[in-house]
Amino acid sequence: MKNFFIKQGTKHFTIEKARKHIEYLIDGNRASHCNTRIKAINDNVEQTYSNINREYEAYSKYKKENGGGRSSNATTTYILSLPEDLVHPTDEQWTDIYNQTIDNFCEFINDNQQRKEEIGFTGSNEKNRKNIEQYNALRLNPNVFKNNAVAVIHNEEKGQEKASHIHVIASNIQDGKYMKMLNQTAGQSFIKKAYDKAILDVLGLKPLDYIPKIDRLTDKEKEKLDLEDKEKFEKRMKNNSNKYKTSEKGKIGGRTRKRRTKPAYIAREEKSKSIENSQNKRRVKQNNNAQIILKKHNEQILKDNQQTKKEASLLAIESELKENKNDLLEFNSSFLEYINAIAENKPEDRMYLVESSKDNNYFSSENEAENFAKAINSKVEEPFLKQMKNYLSELFSKIFGRIEINEFESNLELYNKSVASISRNQDDSLKVKARINKTKINI
Repeated sequence: MKNFFIKQGTKHFTIEKARKHIEYLIDGNRASHCNTRIKAINDNVEQTYSNINREYEAYSKYKKENGGGRSSNATTTYILSLPEDLVHPTDEQWTDIYNQTIDNFCEFINDNQQRKEEIGFTGSNEKNRKNIEQYNALRLNPNVFKNNAVAVIHNEEKGQEKASHIHVIASNIQDGKYMKMLNQTAGQSFIKKAYDKAILDVLGLKPLDYIPKIDRLTDKEKEKLDLEDKEKFEKRMKNNSNKYKTSEKGKIGGRTRKRRTKPAYIAREEKSKSIENSQNKRRVKQNNNAQIILKKHNEQILKDNQQTKKEASLLAIESELKENKNDLLEFNSSFLEYINAIAENKPEDRMYLVESSKDNNYFSSENEAENFAKAINSKVEEPFLKQMKNYLSELFSKIFGRIEINEFESNLELYNKSVASISRNQDDSLKVKARINKTKINI
């Protein structure tokens, strides 16, 4: 899991809507709160609401007197929760989590504001420059934030598969200034980071260590769950078919069809396809990167060869190559196959092989392969890439017998030019042999 659950809820346009929302959150007699233990973190909810109301009224009056537009949203709400099967913190733990979350949030916001203020604004519009400079100068005070925010704990430990959580209703106006960053995208990102840090400090939990419940199910359990979701969805559609009609009045301006709820089994299928597509894209990218690295490696080998040695040896070697044409064609075919194998980067190409009557067995260690081979009375074959390299080294030495070499790669450019010269004079078609013919090489 990337982050623990944080949802930015309703932005209350009026202070009256904020008041009704607070009354609902602290009302234990509501049907949805039958198994919920409610506790307000604020010592006096009425006093906190009064602070929010006073800030909002003063800011609205200021805007009216200075020719401002409509009143801004009074509050922003956040819902901080934890998975129901992970933990249900105590009221004291929730209080510590809330306080640390707000402290971290204000710190992250202020650091970001400081960074933007240092960068400055280089636009030509004087009015825009002044407005942005004023906005970048804003800072959040954790104490002022808490005095102008209502936080209510909903402990769902007795509920049926419900996560415990905190509702936070924070005033957008603090110290007479509208804090726009509270409901911007950056603010949403910072509240998530602040909450994750608070959970780690108080409970010692990290979101990356938690595996969601759906990912812990077996394939059979997922299929059963998908079937149940599909049956529930079809039953809901059948019992509430009137809700999904195009228009009740059948004319322009009539009531539009209620948006159909996407069933969970479809959502899971789409998520699975999305993950598969991402993995395929990653594999293609890794393949391309491997080819680029191989190309650069090849170019570097060419640059490292000494020009004088290449020119002096080229004519002498070319006549020798004509006499060893068959070996040269074999080397060219095998070398291309070796390069392709490196680009494919298959793990088994670098592992030791032990054949059994049932299947092939691969080992990363030679000792493990030898022990297994003795147990089944078989033999160990060296890794494919190692076999190919040894085979090519010996073949290269045979072709270029007049040259002292330690590794066949050191004379790659010389080989390429020689092949190109022969190809221009003769119409030989070089065919890459099937890879299966190279899996067993007798050296």
